[in-house]
Amino acid sequence: MMKKYRVLAIALPLLAACSTQPKVAHISGTVGGDAKQILLAIGDDVDTLAITDGSFQCTKELSQPTFASLRLNRSELGVYLIPGASLSLQTDAALQNVSFSGDNADFMQQMRRADSSLNALLGQWRTLYALDETQFSARIDSVINAVKPTSSNSQLTQFEAERLGYSRLACEIGYPRTHAYLMGLAPGEEDAAGALGTFNPNNEQHLMFPSYRELLSTYVNVKASGDEDDELVVRFAQIDSLISAPKCRDYVKMIALSNRLSYGAFHRIGDAISKFAAESKTPAYTTRLKKRFDELMATLAPGKPAPSLEAKNMGGEPVGLEQFRGNLVYIDFWATWCGPCRAELPHLEKLQEDYKGKPIVFISLSLDDDADAWQKMVNEKQMKGIQLHAEGAWRSHAATAYSLRAIPTFCLVGADGNIIDPRAPRPSTEDIRALFDAELAKL
Repeated sequence: MMKKYRVLAIALPLLAACSTQPKVAHISGTVGGDAKQILLAIGDDVDTLAITDGSFQCTKELSQPTFASLRLNRSELGVYLIPGASLSLQTDAALQNVSFSGDNADFMQQMRRADSSLNALLGQWRTLYALDETQFSARIDSVINAVKPTSSNSQLTQFEAERLGYSRLACEIGYPRTHAYLMGLAPGEEDAAGALGTFNPNNEQHLMFPSYRELLSTYVNVKASGDEDDELVVRFAQIDSLISAPKCRDYVKMIALSNRLSYGAFHRIGDAISKFAAESKTPAYTTRLKKRFDELMATLAPGKPAPSLEAKNMGGEPVGLEQFRGNLVYIDFWATWCGPCRAELPHLEKLQEDYKGKPIVFISLSLDDDADAWQKMVNEKQMKGIQLHAEGAWRSHAATAYSLRAIPTFCLVGADGNIIDPRAPRPSTEDIRALFDAELAKL
């Protein structure tokens, strides 16, 4: 067990509420490439900034230094906006090669070097987490202490030390199990509870740090009893008992609902979203959740026509759902590289055997980038059912039409071509047999 947790973010005193009058912070920059807009995010408030002739600019009224993220495509760049100060930057389209000018430019360069050094260390995670406890802690400390940015603005220096402290805490939390895995040891009862004992889950000010928000979710997952997939009413009651700060509480609940929308039975959480909307103190979360829920229900709710697959069989021929009208259609979205997908295959084969002769069609639709790997596995394992491949993998029509964010995902389509369950139970569960039997009885 980790014997001590030297967490920079916790060792520092919390900042007192700032009484300074708000001042305007200005950020501008030039961006390579042909992007037309860039996002500026402060916590969960996101502004879309137009890029005109390669340049953008924005002003924000702030009362204290505030951490923000610039987002372009899938790249992200962290910066501080400072009341009464101006910051300018030049960057490529990947937000990788960055130079700063203006107020506090030197601090921003220091921050970039700190993040680069820490990322380089974590990139060698096998070597890092193979160290014993004392060596592990000393190695992280040596990197953070060597690169910790400083500024004449004491508040800015303190914020940055706290931000790096949260990164360190995340490393401490992951150490026991990762070390055990690398050493071939049994993980035992070791978990993150010890490290999180000093974590403050009610620091609304620090929600501006992505690392704090991630730790907040980890805190709930560790401290709450049961599983993240429990009924949301149970999960929310646990969150209420663990976190008292409204914005922090809202954030964790929003994440739980977002995860269910992305990876779970989204069509069953309408009441939970309505309850959250009635109780939340963060309107932006409610707006986001309702928008996503409405989008999913408009296209994938039970009773809606099942989207086309636009996929091809082993012979390169297109196969459409309309070919199977009159039958239930159980679709398995999977890939050869996906461990959980492969774990379901024996159960899927048993389902096919048990329901042979029944009006049920089994479609396995691969999201492999490598079509040859898909064909090889299908042939070697003599996989049954309708075997299809979606060209483009996650960018394919099937992946986008069925709003796939993870695999394996299963969908049950009715004999009329309409969706019965867009996130049907897995073959390894008894629930799928009960669902099959109930739907077959209706035919």
